[in-house]
Amino acid sequence: MADERYDEYVKKLEENESKSLMKKHFLPNKDAVKDLKTPLGGTICDCIKSGVDNLDSGCGIYASDPEAYETFAAVFDPLIKDYHRKEEVAHPQSNFGDPENLGIGDADPDNQFVVSTRIRVGRSVKGIPFPPCITNEQRQEVETRVCEALNTMPGELAGKYYSLTKMTPEENQTLIDDHFLFKNDDRFLESAGGYKAWPESRGIFHNDSKTFLVWLNEEDHIRIISMQKGGNIDEVFARLIKAVNHIQDNGGIEFARTDRHGYLTFCPTNIGTTLRASVHVKIPLASKHADFKEFCEKRFLQPRGIHGEHTESVGGVYDISNKGRMGMTEFDAVKIMADGVRDLIAWEKELMASSEGTAEPEEAAPAAEAAVVATEATEEKVDEPAAEEPAKPADEEAGGEQCSLSGDDMIKILVDSSSKSLLKTYLTQAVYDKVKDRKTALGGTIADCMRSGVENLDSGTGIYACDPEAYETFKEAFDPIIMDYHKCKSIAHPEAGQFGNTDDLGFTDLDPDNKYVVSTRVRVGRSCEGYAFPPTIKTEAREEMKCKMVEAFDTFEGEHKGKYYPLEGMSPEDQKKLTEDHFLFNDSDRFLKSAGGYNDWPKSRGIYHNDNKTFLVWCNEEDHIRIISMQMGGNLGEVYSRLVAGIKHMESKTKFATNPRLGYLTFCPTNLGTTLRASVHVKIPLFSQHKDFNKMCASWNLQPRGIHGEHTESVGGVYDISNKRRLGLTEYQAVKEMADGVMKVIEMEKKLESGEKVQSGLSTPMLLLLAGIPTVIVIGVLIKKFWS
Repeated sequence: MADERYDEYVKKLEENESKSLMKKHFLPNKDAVKDLKTPLGGTICDCIKSGVDNLDSGCGIYASDPEAYETFAAVFDPLIKDYHRKEEVAHPQSNFGDPENLGIGDADPDNQFVVSTRIRVGRSVKGIPFPPCITNEQRQEVETRVCEALNTMPGELAGKYYSLTKMTPEENQTLIDDHFLFKNDDRFLESAGGYKAWPESRGIFHNDSKTFLVWLNEEDHIRIISMQKGGNIDEVFARLIKAVNHIQDNGGIEFARTDRHGYLTFCPTNIGTTLRASVHVKIPLASKHADFKEFCEKRFLQPRGIHGEHTESVGGVYDISNKGRMGMTEFDAVKIMADGVRDLIAWEKELMASSEGTAEPEEAAPAAEAAVVATEATEEKVDEPAAEEPAKPADEEAGGEQCSLSGDDMIKILVDSSSKSLLKTYLTQAVYDKVKDRKTALGGTIADCMRSGVENLDSGTGIYACDPEAYETFKEAFDPIIMDYHKCKSIAHPEAGQFGNTDDLGFTDLDPDNKYVVSTRVRVGRSCEGYAFPPTIKTEAREEMKCKMVEAFDTFEGEHKGKYYPLEGMSPEDQKKLTEDHFLFNDSDRFLKSAGGYNDWPKSRGIYHNDNKTFLVWCNEEDHIRIISMQMGGNLGEVYSRLVAGIKHMESKTKFATNPRLGYLTFCPTNLGTTLRASVHVKIPLFSQHKDFNKMCASWNLQPRGIHGEHTESVGGVYDISNKRRLGLTEYQAVKEMADGVMKVIEMEKKLESGEKVQSGLSTPMLLLLAGIPTVIVIGVLIKKFWS
């Protein structure tokens, strides 16, 4: 007899758009599996529930238990062949090689390119169901049996098990700092039953040197990870092999596998070897080469940013891993990765020699090094989705502490931590005690504001406002953070909304010859008065606000007229088009996620753009709305005028949140004031190499960065140049400051092209100040100069 949910699930899949592999392969084969049950009681509905609940899933199916792969083979087999790109479901016998004599070696013996190496596998206990069907007693049995083996780990593998339910606050904090802790924030896993009875019978084991890690009852029954700095793959792999063998031999455990599938895991994307071997490697030149992806493809490598698939590289550092799980042995999978990485390093060396002669490997930016440390123990759950699954940053699997922590718990974690965030600097115990019992009119607390910064102790700022009123209700916390970030001695902002006369701006085209400026873009954020921000906004309030925004969008006329595209239920054609236009946003920022930014995703969120694709509005991304005007070339006058007209039209339909001291209010305190960022992409290959480039830009209140964001590299000499200030000036002043500064940047480039020398024109004390030298030292320089 069919599961009582069967007809409902089939109807929903047939009537709704979904690109998932589950829908693709379940519907044609549904009758073959309708009435089947596994020996452990699992049904096809247990397997497809997550994909039915989340129609934007990429895969959309999880096995109810190890037996499901054979019981429901009519669905799983074609799906597995599709995802793993195999003609048949077939896998060789397991073969890790001899851990005492692997012969793979060190991918980077000179320690110039590989930052870290990591290999992981998943394992399931035979006879125990997966999350959709597992009982509390069975989950406890997994923990007990595996811990018996972990407690007898020999030599360098010896360590300690930390139960999520029993760990002390100090242990919790240490695991957060090490990025070893996992949490319950994945909506796909949640729908599949992954967080039932959370956090019971779940925990983390790591060895004393923190190079070996085991997660119990996270997604899989067991996930085993070996890692260390540098490129010694033999050491990392041998450690993993010994650990896997010890757990199997000493816990009375038989791992679930079949001759056709290899080792079985909860998600069919991971079956086979279940192995992912990866390095973080510095390849700033190769990664920018036109043939980079093809080079990796030919060697069966998967390149991605260090925060997971679809993310950018940081400081030229990429995560490079084996691409396949099925159809090869474990040894072969690691060897393929190692050989490919050696080829990649050799290519990087060739490019360095041809472009720079004696150039040394580029040092990763500080942000990159921090990110590498933060992601060593982490991974993405689906490494190569056949259909787009909303990407998760790699950091999130090891995330932060659990969302149940109170404000008192969080302040203790924060105070005891080594975080360098502005939150840690200014939210002292004394300040917290002063504001902890206050609430905004919308019910927000300081705990709502600080959660992201506590869950992500590597945050720069670390605080988000729970709603517009938070800036005044918790001003003892927010004011010093705002003054520090915006570099102002007091908080004072002119009357909001001073855009200037758009008929007489004093600037038009910054590059009339179209030689330097590639494109121009101006954006602002806005918050609707009376509505909370992501930490506390209710589902109904977000939907109500979205409806008001869409009503306003529908009244746009002229060049602003266009169409609104809701994320929920978006057609594949619209999604493809918005992706190609780089208009689509996703739920992949771990800082925003911790702050509640993706609650109820993707409901009540969407994108509006005009027919010319020069005017864009994001609805309920980070801010309530983000309004953007853009076009190719340097006509800032046109771009700014279009933006101002769009803002004024929206303001005629709804009231935006402002504050006499702070200007326009936004979710993040780094954006408030004008909330305006005006930028150009400009070709300055010569001036950008000048020794005083950054200091001269700073003197003009400009912020230069790579075109993919802060801390990224320039591509082809093209830089993103924007205004640096948001607070304490009018919107017009912010744009005019950028316009004047960009004109100076272009002037410097022209001088260098003609062979002229460019002098900064800045005094030694000013250069010292711009370089961040403390004022007292600068005064000392002035005194010495005076007396000499």
